[in-house]
Amino acid sequence: MKNTAKILTITGVIMAIAGITTLGYFLVKKYAKKAAIGTGGKKLLFIGDSLTAANPSYADLFAEVTKNEYKKIAVVGISTNKMLENLQNELNKNTYDFIFILGGYNNNYAYGNDNGDNIDFKLDKTTKELQEMYSLAKAKGSKVVAITPPSSANNSRYNSYRQEFHDRLNKWIMKSNA
Repeated sequence: MKNTAKILTITGVIMAIAGITTLGYFLVKKYAKKAAIGTGGKKLLFIGDSLTAANPSYADLFAEVTKNEYKKIAVVGISTNKMLENLQNELNKNTYDFIFILGGYNNNYAYGNDNGDNIDFKLDKTTKELQEMYSLAKAKGSKVVAITPPSSANNSRYNSYRQEFHDRLNKWIMKSNA
């Protein structure tokens, strides 16, 4: 697992306080150290959806605290299939020391109905695409930082099936070979 670095369930916390408080900086320093990112001289890529695209987001905070060069490729509402395509295109042009991948949140709202009939389909599709991103990044020599999406409990379309998808996805990410 030479090209592996994981940050597991910190995203929701960091996004809630990104760039705003001393606690945000403390958490970023703690997890940057845990992932062995180091300070300065590294190229970081952050790929994701609106949680990554926000200004400021956890990506901006990580880059500021670690003083590393960074790029964000993030689109509001994007699903993992398009994220994979964006990552492939980017890695054909550039290389990175670390690639932060925060994906799957929008897949919870895509791919069909909300009655729970297709949770396995959504989860299989999402995890396959995330694993493809992890593998692609590692094949290009990057260390992967797999980030779990925060809960979407405050979304008006949220229900028990969405919670099940979220919980199962995050469990998979934490056990994955990112």
